Amino acid sequence: MDAAVKIRWLLGLICLSLFLTAIIAKQTYGPANNLESSAKTLEDHLHEKETRVHRFLDDKAEFFKLKTLITMSNML
Repeated sequence: MDAAVKIRWLLGLICLSLFLTAIIAKQTYGPANNLESSAKTLEDHLHEKETRVHRFLDDKAEFFKLKTLITMSNML
């Protein structure tokens, strides 16, 4: 086979593999999966922030600073 035929075969194989990948991706990842993934990410971030707030409020020194800041802002 000469070079032109080999190149056409390779291009055909690449197109076929990309087409199959697109079909598999379309069947695997639907709107429900995307929504689930986004919800899991949001839930993880929310738990992270809740943990930070709980740690902040459990620390007496930090809580006192916050309490002082609130009372000072009410004075203004």
